[in-house]
Amino acid sequence: MSKQIKLVIPQMPLSTNKIKNLMWTNYGKVQLREIRDMWVDEVWVGFRLAKRGFDFPLSLPMEKAKITIKIFFRTDAHRDHDNFQCKEVIDAIRHNGLIEDDDYDHIGKTDVDITGRDRKYPRTEITIVEVKKGG
Repeated sequence: MSKQIKLVIPQMPLSTNKIKNLMWTNYGKVQLREIRDMWVDEVWVGFRLAKRGFDFPLSLPMEKAKITIKIFFRTDAHRDHDNFQCKEVIDAIRHNGLIEDDDYDHIGKTDVDITGRDRKYPRTEITIVEVKKGG
């Protein structure tokens, strides 16, 4: 059985289009920094909640991992899958020391699923599965 961490974050990542629009102004760049900092904080809290109450079986940072991100939106609005790269989420995972690095050799391709809907509790669920060396 693979060792894994599941984080539940009550936020949704920005789409690539929203990020691109924010980059046009200095104020937007400040907002992007604040969003990145917010994700670092949210992942930290999510990790502390995930490991609370049981003996944590992982050695961190994981040298190799598979990351799956599932986003649950409040509405059924049309969203293009390729507009959700979740860079700020993956950077926050690395920044919090859960993975060694966020390059292809350490995490491979990240799976992002944007088909979830939850009108009462929109969120982002992040599953990080430790991959054995050579696996």
